[in-house]
Amino acid sequence: MNAKTLLLAGCLAAASVAAVAAEAPQQQDAPAASAQSLLSIEQAVAKVLEQYPGAQVYEAELEHKLGRTYWEFELVDASRRRVDVYVDARTGEILTKRSILGL
Repeated sequence: MNAKTLLLAGCLAAASVAAVAAEAPQQQDAPAASAQSLLSIEQAVAKVLEQYPGAQVYEAELEHKLGRTYWEFELVDASRRRVDVYVDARTGEILTKRSILGL
């Protein structure tokens, strides 16, 4: 390769890197905008406690599977049963509940 070919290849590589870097902030902003429309953990816990007054939440995790974002809570209800509750992170709808025998 001669010097002109190397210079041209270097310029094209730099332009490609600059184009990718210019798009990166837009890609990072998209999840942040999407996250603003999700229920906060406090809002989701309030939904759970409406269904289980007196319960104690001991684990919470935001999950995204099969195109759906939801909060997964593990709690102990007033009867001392462990319960897993899943709350849609966009609507606040209780998706499923699963009780596990007493502690």
